[in-house]
Amino acid sequence: MDAHAEALRSDPYTSNGTFSATNRPGCYELLSRMWIRATDGLVADRSKGDEWFGRLWKLHTETTRFYHTAVHLEEMLHFFRVLEERGCMSGVSETERQAILLSIFFHDAIYESRSSSNEENSAQLFQEFCRDTKSPDAVVNTLVDEFILATKTHMTSDNHTVALATFLDLDMAVLGKHLESYISYASMIRREYDFIPHDTYCQKRADVLEAFMGNRVFGTKVMYDAFEERAKENVRYEVDLLRAGSIPKKLVSVMFI
Repeated sequence: MDAHAEALRSDPYTSNGTFSATNRPGCYELLSRMWIRATDGLVADRSKGDEWFGRLWKLHTETTRFYHTAVHLEEMLHFFRVLEERGCMSGVSETERQAILLSIFFHDAIYESRSSSNEENSAQLFQEFCRDTKSPDAVVNTLVDEFILATKTHMTSDNHTVALATFLDLDMAVLGKHLESYISYASMIRREYDFIPHDTYCQKRADVLEAFMGNRVFGTKVMYDAFEERAKENVRYEVDLLRAGSIPKKLVSVMFI
């Protein structure tokens, strides 16, 4: 494992077990700073940009969310910065980097666990943002649409650009957490789907996770080297629990950052 992958694998964010923004000092500030970068050159009226940031923050701190929160965005933005700082995004243009950042902010903007059209609805919200702010960059807008919709399946493909593979890897980085923190993540997913009966949840969740077992989870080399093995181990651990009729039910003692 090279130094870049090892740094990612040992990153303290892989030991974070809280997904509540109220328990994460600095979360709002980081998202606010990265939002300014994401919208640089696209939003002429900064007050309009601030208005949209407030709207996205409100969506990602809804009380019905337990994992798909502002902290999920924070973690994706953190790993984006780490990859960038370590020179692991040399194949991603500045335009594509802006598209990745915007996709991070919008990909879970609409999240209703009972809905099967969250991705489409989130993409529609992004297009509303483009119209409202008169965003002029058609290339960025098209890329963001593509990236958001790709999260519907999360299947890696040789046809993916480096930029798309990077974005999807950032979204899947949670699977490569240390086991204690992975279990915390899994328990939060259950809370978002608490309307599904226990046995049905165990079966359906296990079926979804097993799809990852037969495919490559991470599309970029550095994220694959850092997290693929641990992600597969984590997923197998949860699948075994689910097949035995058990669901991770509570947060465990983990390092919060």
